[in-house]
Amino acid sequence: MQKPHAGYDLCRGSLALLTTISSGVSAQPGAAEGSPRAVHLVVENDLFAVRGGGVPPDYDYTHGTRATMAWSAAPRWLHRGAGAIGTVAGCRLAGGRHAGCLAVSLTVGQEIYTPRQDAPVPVPGERPYAGWLHVSGALVALRPGRMRSLETTLGLTGAPSLAQPVQDGMHRLLHNQPQLGWAHQVRGGVGAEVAFAEIRRHERLVSSAGVAAVRSQLSGTLGNLRAGLGVGAEATLGLRGDVPWNPAEPEVERPPRAYVLGGVRQYWVLRDALLEGRGTQAGAARRPLVAQADLGAGYRGRRFAVEYRHMLRSREYRAQPAAQAVGSLRLTILR
Repeated sequence: MQKPHAGYDLCRGSLALLTTISSGVSAQPGAAEGSPRAVHLVVENDLFAVRGGGVPPDYDYTHGTRATMAWSAAPRWLHRGAGAIGTVAGCRLAGGRHAGCLAVSLTVGQEIYTPRQDAPVPVPGERPYAGWLHVSGALVALRPGRMRSLETTLGLTGAPSLAQPVQDGMHRLLHNQPQLGWAHQVRGGVGAEVAFAEIRRHERLVSSAGVAAVRSQLSGTLGNLRAGLGVGAEATLGLRGDVPWNPAEPEVERPPRAYVLGGVRQYWVLRDALLEGRGTQAGAARRPLVAQADLGAGYRGRRFAVEYRHMLRSREYRAQPAAQAVGSLRLTILR
């Protein structure tokens, strides 16, 4: 019998971890009282970006998918390990969030990168073909106006990332030609990252029907694939509604029903093996400072939320001629 592909082993392991965390949360006293969960799906593609006519782009960060399960409570053993960060059993009730609480999430994701010049052999200066299949677990600590998160990620690069079969399958569905250079993708290996983020959010009622919010974020990532620091700010203006708190957006205390948003981010990139290659493998010359601007709109109901973002990211490597635009579609289902 043929040995299962390592990428499928990662997916199977992530499902087992999902079941373990879910059981730990459900076993708490309070979790049986309707403690909410949320399923959050993000699909990003340069095809979704707002653009003019012509052939759709299909290079650089060409596709990404993330599926997240978020819980409003964390297992008790995490509370004991976190000490005074989380002081109550969960974040479902406003009183718990105001006193300080802990929540958890689990994410399975995939990222696909391709060069601008498709060729059967690498083009000097171009980014390499690369895939990244990963699973992440995050611990979130909430207090009024502040969220801190610690996320650990494990994943696979190279053929086990399944980037080539996913892209080739999509190209067949769209009747496009397959890419030529996947034989020279970033070589396979295990990747590990630890990421920390602190978000400050200030919300204010601007009228009987309106709510405005300003969000700032400081983040850092350390790993054998990527490392860097980031800062950002985002403003939201929306219409109030009878919308419940959502564990997939734990920092949003007063979720608006319909809203528009705009934001900017600045990244200091210290390492990016998906761009520069691994080991002695050739890649692109990284630019250390990368900026991003977001514009978007969304709608929230009592059991679901949808959002679209247009993201414009500045040049990430020296041979990249211009910024890249990517569209992001996001769907959340409350359970």
